[in-house]
Amino acid sequence: MLKLEIMEGKERNNAKECNELGFGTAVTLRLTKKYHNTNRTVIIDSAFASLKCVTNLKLNGLFTCGMVKTASSGYPKAFLVEKLAQLARGESYILIKNHQEANQAPIYAVAWKNTNNVTIITNRGENVLVDPYIESYTHIVEVDGVLQDQKETNEISRTDMIMLYYDNYSKIDIHNHYRQSSVAMERVWATKSWVHRLFGTILGIIFTDCFLAYLLEYNQNNEDNPTKSYKLMEYLDKLAYQLIHNRYLNNNRGLRNQDDEVY
Repeated sequence: MLKLEIMEGKERNNAKECNELGFGTAVTLRLTKKYHNTNRTVIIDSAFASLKCVTNLKLNGLFTCGMVKTASSGYPKAFLVEKLAQLARGESYILIKNHQEANQAPIYAVAWKNTNNVTIITNRGENVLVDPYIESYTHIVEVDGVLQDQKETNEISRTDMIMLYYDNYSKIDIHNHYRQSSVAMERVWATKSWVHRLFGTILGIIFTDCFLAYLLEYNQNNEDNPTKSYKLMEYLDKLAYQLIHNRYLNNNRGLRNQDDEVY
């Protein structure tokens, strides 16, 4: 988790930077401000994905890829949904919007036929087939009178643009799952103080960030090592022990005199 923004009510939110562009675009621009003009790619969900958001992020030196659901102003979603009805699963249909401005890349409206209708807006990626998406499922079969689970896989064709979105869109959901279901600071620390609530949430974010950083480094350094990495709660248990017995602290620091005034 790199940055967060607190919703402070309608009046204060309306006074924030870029708010004239609309809520979704303004929030995205503020959260990515540190990375403007770095040509990074921002993967956004349907709450923020729109033609306006993609255009303004590119004006600030960022590419975008996101799924369009309700924010379809200027986006041919109805047309793409009609086209999807004519496609087989795994097939795509793409429209291109070119810009006259030198700093604007073409914007692509991509429809992908899967079990549900997928409509993507992006100015990053290529309309070429890549490794297929591997769908796995389990069903029950009878073998010699005994019911058994049988696992099967199915390959779904996809383009580079679709892969770009689906390989990255769930990162924040994974972070939230670790923080809310396992660490769950908000549940274990019952408080009515907004200060404590915010502190607990940020502490949970820090714990989760540490664990994900550990997994990243572990996987990079142990590609050929069969030893399994720690699970989240195992990691937090060791983290807590090492924080309590922190050998990097200066143990020679003097303790506060009990008679000293506390401010």
